[in-house]
Amino acid sequence: MKKIAIVLLLLLAVLPAFGQDEKYFGFDLDLLAKSLSRWTSFRSQHGEKGADPAFAAWLQEQGLSRSAYDRAYAAWWERFRADGTGKIEAKFHTAVSRYTTEFEFGDVPDRSQEKHGGLTLDQYAQVAAALSRQPGADAEKIFKEFGVAGSAGWQKANEAWGAAFKADTSFALISQYGQLYQKHAGPAFAKEQEQKLADTLAGRFDEKPAPPSAPPERPTIDQLRAKLSSQVQSERWEAARPFAWECDRLSLVAEKQRKADPRFPHCQPAVLRAEWLPVVLDIVDHLPEDKLNLATGLLDLVEELGFAKDAKLTYLRCVNRLKSAVATFEDAYAPIQDKAVPERMFLRIKIDQHHAAIAEIEREIAAWP
Repeated sequence: MKKIAIVLLLLLAVLPAFGQDEKYFGFDLDLLAKSLSRWTSFRSQHGEKGADPAFAAWLQEQGLSRSAYDRAYAAWWERFRADGTGKIEAKFHTAVSRYTTEFEFGDVPDRSQEKHGGLTLDQYAQVAAALSRQPGADAEKIFKEFGVAGSAGWQKANEAWGAAFKADTSFALISQYGQLYQKHAGPAFAKEQEQKLADTLAGRFDEKPAPPSAPPERPTIDQLRAKLSSQVQSERWEAARPFAWECDRLSLVAEKQRKADPRFPHCQPAVLRAEWLPVVLDIVDHLPEDKLNLATGLLDLVEELGFAKDAKLTYLRCVNRLKSAVATFEDAYAPIQDKAVPERMFLRIKIDQHHAAIAEIEREIAAWP
């Protein structure tokens, strides 16, 4: 692999300046961006297992192959590394963003005429673009053109549309606003955004990594134990894993030295059963979607600290709840699997996360007593 990378670098060093006709293994920059976005879209549509064959079939329709894509992707990234200006990589990411919007939002209904605060989405984007893109613009004249009652009316429209964007958890509305704003801001705006991205990326492959910052101070086991009885649920839950980890590490200390270790009194079985185990069972029994990692991350520690038997029924209930949840997600996902709507991506992520958690829990507790 090192030899291949060296050869690629040597080839790239003598390439002409970047142009629209530059290709690697049949992929110009635009096609590479489109292909990456297409593969990402297939993952949200078919899941991890189904994405690869769907992507391979799509590439074949273009007269290309997966192996050619993989080689082109590697070659183009070496090209990005060789470009100290960051412009080529910025062009790539801009194209990826454009195609991802097309593939993931393409079937979303047009909401440009939806109205909040006295303005349609299209009008709101027009006013915003006019105010921000025209130096010295006459704000009152712009407000009058769109029927906005001065600065107070514009503030009202901002608040109304801000609330609408916040309420739209699919992000489809803000995505359409972004497209409309870019349209009304003109082509110069898109070029400026791409240049800003290039400036950010410029020279990043040449920079030496910054020295690592000092790690945050780790809470003591006394502090962690105190948090196990906190009135705040999140504090109790977040303390459970590091507390157990400290007790697990104590088992590695030589037996003769254990009693002198400051962790010893905190890690006695009676303490763990009375103070730590109830928190763990509470986590597993009331697990929200965004805390799946807490339940799976505690599996090994539950077993190593000797509480597998006590927690098994709780984990089995958890698995049943996760299976019920994932069945609901899959029912909601089925009608939109072949539609380019943002909900598809979010549901796909939830489904994959739940399946992974179920598999990990079932694999672990299969060996428990």
